[in-house]
Amino acid sequence: MMATEASKTYLNFLWWIVDPLFTMVVFYIVFAMILKRGTEDYPIFLLVGLVAWQWFGNTVSSAAHSIQQARSLINQVKFPKIVLPLTVILTNTYKFLFVIGVLLVVLWTAGYQPTICYAALPFLMFLQLILIYGTSTLVASLIPLLPDLQYVVTNFLRAMMFLSGIFYPLSTIPEQFQSVFLLNPMVSIIDAYRNILMYGQWPFVEELSYAILLTVLISITATVLVNSLDVRFGRLIDQR
Repeated sequence: MMATEASKTYLNFLWWIVDPLFTMVVFYIVFAMILKRGTEDYPIFLLVGLVAWQWFGNTVSSAAHSIQQARSLINQVKFPKIVLPLTVILTNTYKFLFVIGVLLVVLWTAGYQPTICYAALPFLMFLQLILIYGTSTLVASLIPLLPDLQYVVTNFLRAMMFLSGIFYPLSTIPEQFQSVFLLNPMVSIIDAYRNILMYGQWPFVEELSYAILLTVLISITATVLVNSLDVRFGRLIDQR
């Protein structure tokens, strides 16, 4: 039994490394080789964006059903339901820290040496963590209230991924549309990771201000919603 659990844990961590690498290869073939839209150092460009997105996308997707699927536990034990999405968030954050450690080794091996701008990395990771908390908790709280939302989450995350600048630099977006793209906070967060890790530049404060504002609004809304529905989740789930 212990060997089986250890094997599952090992494969889970391994997949968090293999997944962005495999996706990087696929999109490198599509965008750089076929569509000729790649930039300089495109594989690393893709890899940094995919690793940052993986933490957000995988966590929101996994946490979305955390309350809905805990029906028996909710009906048997009284506890704050915010614990359910938080457990998923903390587990995936632990995996992300391992993966970003591997990413740093890859970057240093490829010649991208650390700079003073690394000092901004903890702040950026904390900002993304709060965004993940807010988005995951908001979606997890809404699904028991609006069950059909579960069918929208996957498509929403897929659309959000393609609009996050993972496959193209923000500078290639026409200027009149950039403010619209920045409504997706992951755009400026991914751009900031690249500035720090690849280009040795400080994140653009103006870009990140959008992400900070949206992150605060989403997190406050999610916290208020999950606490206000806490005592109702059991009844809401039983009605479905």
